[in-house]
Amino acid sequence: MAVSSKSSIGISHGLERRIQLGVVVIAVMLLCVSGCNAVTSKLPQIPGASSFSRVSTDALPGMPKLSDPTNRSLEIALETARLAERRSMDAEAIAAFEEVRSLDPNYPGVAHALAVLYDRSAMTDAAQREYTAALAEDPTNSNVLCDYGYFLYSTGRLDEAEATLRRVLTEHSNHRQSIVNLAVVLATKHEYDEARVLFEQAIGPAAAMHNIGMFKIRQGEVIEGETMIANAFEKDPSIRQAQAVLEHVANGTEGRFSSASVGGQQR
Repeated sequence: MAVSSKSSIGISHGLERRIQLGVVVIAVMLLCVSGCNAVTSKLPQIPGASSFSRVSTDALPGMPKLSDPTNRSLEIALETARLAERRSMDAEAIAAFEEVRSLDPNYPGVAHALAVLYDRSAMTDAAQREYTAALAEDPTNSNVLCDYGYFLYSTGRLDEAEATLRRVLTEHSNHRQSIVNLAVVLATKHEYDEARVLFEQAIGPAAAMHNIGMFKIRQGEVIEGETMIANAFEKDPSIRQAQAVLEHVANGTEGRFSSASVGGQQR
């Protein structure tokens, strides 16, 4: 995610696209244990990519090179890609997945994995190409659609994002990352009532109130947003981010705070 695969924080154009769900940092924290893809996010699991004791390390600087006596090139390329992804070495993971594709152009799941990697690397054209390929390969895959919906959101195509995420929920009403992603889209469109209902469904009422408050601050409704965040913190003091937000607002730095911290889904 999307919240598939898709999870770090920053201010640059590239990073901000990768983490637009940071405003929903609570949602990410609560959902990550369920292993859903988006906003994401963790990369989709590739069939056949299990743990092997031998991995090719040509694409991973600083690791000893291991031989491939059984000539299991495809298997090794898959594990190399996974190892690079676990280490957040996105460029190396991209190269390894491209190697998988060169060895087997029809290997399932590669397009989705590359779409997420290109997306969080701010390579929008390449990500669009791979999402198109992933959907052609598996048009009804809820995780692919969830991630693609978030990609559409992060590139400003809000109506398309909403339609894509609603499509997921029509077939899989309990797809929690799609629920969160749709709530993000609707809150961005100032459709706060439905967004709050969706957030409550996925992450609970206090966290939902906090998230809506964050969106309101980000979108210029500072006083109302501050009130909602304060109420959320009163209901659930474990929402540690709330206190930091209120301090920034009190110091008159809500603009800087919202640009740096509002946004942040894992990918």
